[in-house]
Amino acid sequence: MSVNAEVASVLYEIGELFTIKGDRFRSRAFLMAAQRVGSLTEDLRQIHGRGELTEIPSVGKSIAAIIAEVLDTGECKQLEELRESLPHGVREIMELEGIGPKKALRLNRELGVASVEDLETAIKAGRLRGLRGFGARTEENILKSIELYRGRQERFLLGGIIPVIDQIVSHMKGSDAVLRVEPAGSARRRKETVGDLDILVSSTKPEEVVERFISMPRVSRVILRGTTRSTIVLGPRLHVDLRVVPPGSYGSALQYFTGSKEHDIKVRTIAVKKGYKLNEYGLFKRDSERRVAGETEEGSTKP
Repeated sequence: MSVNAEVASVLYEIGELFTIKGDRFRSRAFLMAAQRVGSLTEDLRQIHGRGELTEIPSVGKSIAAIIAEVLDTGECKQLEELRESLPHGVREIMELEGIGPKKALRLNRELGVASVEDLETAIKAGRLRGLRGFGARTEENILKSIELYRGRQERFLLGGIIPVIDQIVSHMKGSDAVLRVEPAGSARRRKETVGDLDILVSSTKPEEVVERFISMPRVSRVILRGTTRSTIVLGPRLHVDLRVVPPGSYGSALQYFTGSKEHDIKVRTIAVKKGYKLNEYGLFKRDSERRVAGETEEGSTKP
């Protein structure tokens, strides 16, 4: 997913949550802004660097500030606060692929669903079919999402994952399009257990890399197939995420996708205080958008 699409997704969810709360004015504002941002052809980071976010149609000062927050820190406090205000269990249901705030709230209010387990029980009892918009196909899709959700919750011992990592790295190195490849995330941090497996590749031919990745042996399902990012299920349950970045951004991407969420927020905040902007593409001067580091991991964390 591109940066523009990620920001548009945040704005869209905020708009949906305001709809649920009955605030039609703010809902309309955020949904219109989401549509505008999603249709942009220019990278939002470039627009932000020039200080021109408010020049985007339907983006006023308050929404521009939210966009800047997401771009600079990867977080959105208003979205988190809105999610926290939802009834118990709704947030968990929203973790399922294809279940947004509106559907999750309907399931909670009309069927009393307050967890993924409740939802699975309701489907098997045929209770969803009494709701408008929930047919047999929807039930089938939700059950698949529940299976994927539980797969993401499962963790694997590092010792059992290391041979899998070696196989993936060896397979990816078989392509001339792959310049560098390493595991990231909790596996690179050598945590005792690993959930999703993150693989980072440096390349100037990302589409060739993606094709190599999804054609790997033992791929049981392709969940996402993009130009620079893909997600597969390897074997019965192991989710593997691929990110492809240009050589000049490899160091920044390696530290970004290796660090925990808390670590990434901390180093981004430090960069902002020092007059820089840090993301997976490099370390940039905020006033000029000039990249000053990114090729190596060490350079990206020493502004």
